[in-house]
This record gives sequence, structure tokens and C-alpha cells, in this order.
Amino acid sequence: MKIAIIDFETTGLDPKWNEIIEIGCVVFDDEDFVIQKTLDIKVNPIYPQRISKEAQKVNGYSDEEWLYGVERSNALSQLTKITKGTHFASYNLIFDWSFLTEEMIGQPFKTDFRRPAIDIISMAYAKLPEQKWSLKEVCKTLKIKPEPEVHRAINGTMKEYEVYKKLCGNIKKLS
Repeated sequence: MKIAIIDFETTGLDPKWNEIIEIGCVVFDDEDFVIQKTLDIKVNPIYPQRISKEAQKVNGYSDEEWLYGVERSNALSQLTKITKGTHFASYNLIFDWSFLTEEMIGQPFKTDFRRPAIDIISMAYAKLPEQKWSLKEVCKTLKIKPEPEVHRAINGTMKEYEVYKKLCGNIKKLS
């Protein structure tokens, strides 16, 4: 099945108030895990004044870094094109899905994801029940180099992809 792992950097934690400012996506088939497409795009914020200090610390937002960001509709259009017919996957499904749902309101195009969506942190919980749940800690446990302290969406997406592959390794051996 085709899977699109998606990671967003945002201006805060509330999808009704904050917004997506960076999109990372990797599309692959879970039969061979070969990456078919990627997307790494900065999104110009509509309300840069709403960025929380915590979010800015995590994602390193600055006007200079986002100087060549793209307009929101353009970024979401690119995302919907490369994810058509895939299963949505994310390390924190509720967070990323909530932001995508809010951002898609009023867009002239729609997403086309298959069911079910995949929550990678739930997979980690099922395989590693005594684990601390941050992506950083799960990466350490699985011997995957964690992403840098200042997050970029594509870095998070690639780490989530590596975690997904390792977590699925035992499942594929059974079939």
C-alpha cells in the first residue's frame, strides 16, 4: 500500500488559531519501502505574530529563514497532488491531521487519502510498551540518529519513515 508520512511545523499547538509553516512528506510503498516522492516546503505564515515562543524554539522560525516560503494554497496543492490515493501517516496523527483539516477549509481542492490513517506513535507503543514516547526517544531505542534540536519538517518526516520501517520489519518477516 502507498503511504504518505507527513510532518508539519506550526506556529503553535492550536489548529484553530495557529498555522502550518512547513510541510515535510515522504511517499513510499510499504512492500519495498522505496521512496517514490518527497516534499519539503516552507509556507509563508498569514499571521506570523501568532507564533508561540515554544514553537519558534522548536522550528527555528525567522522572517529570514522563510523569505522564500510559498503561499499556503500553493503548498497545500502540492501536498494533495503527491499524496493522492495514499494512506496518511504521522508520528502524532491527531496533531498533524487536525492542522491539515483546518488548513484545507476553503481550499478549491480536496485531499484524497485512503483509510485507515496510520499513527506511528501507536505502532511504537504496541512494539515498545516501556518506551518514552517522544520521537527522539523512540529513535534512540531503535538506534536511529535523532533529528537536530531545531526541527525541520522534512527531517521529522524522514525520521518517522525510518521508525516506521524498523517497526514494520518484524511484521513483514511474518508474511
